[in-house]
Amino acid sequence: MSAPYSQQGCVSHSCDGYGPAVAIDIGDTYARVGYFNLSASEFVIFKDDYGETSIPTCVAFTGSEILVGRDALQYAHTNPEQTICRVGRFLDSYWSSPEDQATLSDLPYQTVEGPQDTVAVQVTIAGQTQTYTTSELLGLLMARLKNLAEENLGQEVKDAVIAVPANFNPDTRRGPSPSPDGHLNGSSYQYMRQAAALAGLYLQRIVRDPISAAVAYGVDKSSSEVQNIVVFDMGGEKLQISVMEVDEDVFDMLGTVSLPIGGRHFNKPVAERLLKQLKKRNDIQTTEITADSMRRLDEEVEMAKRNLSTRMVTRVEIPGFHGHLALNETVTRAKFEELNMNLFQSALKPLKPLLDDANFTIADIDHVFFSGGSSHIPKLRFLLEEFFAGKKLPTMYTDDNVIVGTAVQAALFYDEPAMGCPVEVHPLSIGIETAGKGYSLPVIRSNTIVPTRKSISVKASGLGNLIKITHGERLYAKDNRFLGVLDVYSISDEAETLLLSMDLDANGILDVKVENRETKKQVRTVLPGASDNARDIGLIESMQQDGDKHWDIERPQMDKYKALIDLISFAEAVEHVVWAKLLLPEASRGKDAPMMEVLAAANSASRYAAQDDTAHYTLEQIADRKLGLEKIVRELLVEDLSSIHYQPIYLVGTLSEEVEGYNEGHDEL
Repeated sequence: MSAPYSQQGCVSHSCDGYGPAVAIDIGDTYARVGYFNLSASEFVIFKDDYGETSIPTCVAFTGSEILVGRDALQYAHTNPEQTICRVGRFLDSYWSSPEDQATLSDLPYQTVEGPQDTVAVQVTIAGQTQTYTTSELLGLLMARLKNLAEENLGQEVKDAVIAVPANFNPDTRRGPSPSPDGHLNGSSYQYMRQAAALAGLYLQRIVRDPISAAVAYGVDKSSSEVQNIVVFDMGGEKLQISVMEVDEDVFDMLGTVSLPIGGRHFNKPVAERLLKQLKKRNDIQTTEITADSMRRLDEEVEMAKRNLSTRMVTRVEIPGFHGHLALNETVTRAKFEELNMNLFQSALKPLKPLLDDANFTIADIDHVFFSGGSSHIPKLRFLLEEFFAGKKLPTMYTDDNVIVGTAVQAALFYDEPAMGCPVEVHPLSIGIETAGKGYSLPVIRSNTIVPTRKSISVKASGLGNLIKITHGERLYAKDNRFLGVLDVYSISDEAETLLLSMDLDANGILDVKVENRETKKQVRTVLPGASDNARDIGLIESMQQDGDKHWDIERPQMDKYKALIDLISFAEAVEHVVWAKLLLPEASRGKDAPMMEVLAAANSASRYAAQDDTAHYTLEQIADRKLGLEKIVRELLVEDLSSIHYQPIYLVGTLSEEVEGYNEGHDEL
């Protein structure tokens, strides 16, 4: 992006008496609020009363007032029991989760069970115990950010676009759960929306951090070609690595991984070494170091870490650290890197598996972007560039690129009245009917953040060439709503694979395209029905309740069906590799006996998965069958399974007369 960047001052942009849509980024330890002035092409990140653009995500309850931001952080030094920092930490936490409970025990303030298995906090105000939910704490923080924007813009602000981590789960109503009943009862998206409402903001949209970072770097404008991108986002508490495919203005998240490695973790080895040196020289016992001294040490080590991003040597000096003793030590960049090398290497470890899962090699990646405060650490940047074969990392806006990219998106929404009221997440699954059993295979999952693009590989069955497009949460297509149909007769051949893509825009308009991978011929249809359904609250609730009612029975069947298709697709890919080797000249193809053994194992796996009666199969048995085939392939054919490229291929298609009257018993759209 070539637009100028500012941290204060702007030309206000008004609509109906209100200020522009602002951007909010709530990170691990700091939050930011910003604005992109389209008319002046200028970014603005608003400062607090201390002249800082980074607002600590802290809320403190003094007994007489509520402090938010830097004032709250300072209060934490004297009264940690009444100060909640990192207020977003409970967004995806569950009171019944053993893993979450393990982290709660280390907090200085009191946590209690909130509504729907959430985590809440208890504080004392005017002698009375009060409970605050995650939404209420986030609401207090957002209200402070809203006020900062209004003070600088000179007018009221009512709309916001909020950035969330890459692994943010907008709807935790479904999926794996620590709860005894097997369901997640909360909804992260709804909590965020409630928090915005408590702050007096309308949540226009939720956007993911890596997408905002990519927008800040200008990838949405830099090329008309498809671009493959990796965003390495390391904040104060955690690391998130995301792999995306960008096609014009559509960002397709192909994979993301989150690790509990952040800036503060690099401080600990340094602090421990300095403390060990001080104790050794002065014969000090661990229990004699006060909590206040340890807090001061943490602050100075944090500053030293930042200094070492631009210097080779720095000093840590703390007068009166222990009684009359001062702590005065030199820290070099080389020693800092040595102490943290294991953490650096752990941070890079998920990169290869993540690329493998996305079917990318290092050469396929067009851009690697750094984001977050820890991106300033030279060694981390060097190791990342080394991993990507010398690909240079850009340095612009590494601290602020998430808020900058979010501000651009907020401005675009605000400046285009035609956008109307965008659908932030699409509430219902959109799928296609499979041949045979007539399952409704989800292509776009319920509550996916839009716009989005999802693709799957399909084959048209011998029965017909019409693909039904369905809307809803039930297992069988007949129990969901019918959005439309796509005739693939003109491009299909039973022996050829088709690529089915669904594009869902911010208004809920669905564009379905099917392409023959061999001939590149395409057919497509545009369906507005998904948009109509998405705005019918009563319909949404009815269909969600219907899905919930049958979820326990129908979800395992869909999981088993997808596992069987995955097994068949993998077995066919193995057969293709074996036959390709067998067709080579005898001198270069290797021994035939091991390859024939692999071929027999692949054929056996295909027959196993293709049986008419698979009701007695368990998901574990199917998984074991695939693991067994993988083991044989690894031992007898190849060492690295990533060389066998495949995608699950689903059989679709139905007779035309079955489409006629399909809406019987269903409301017309």
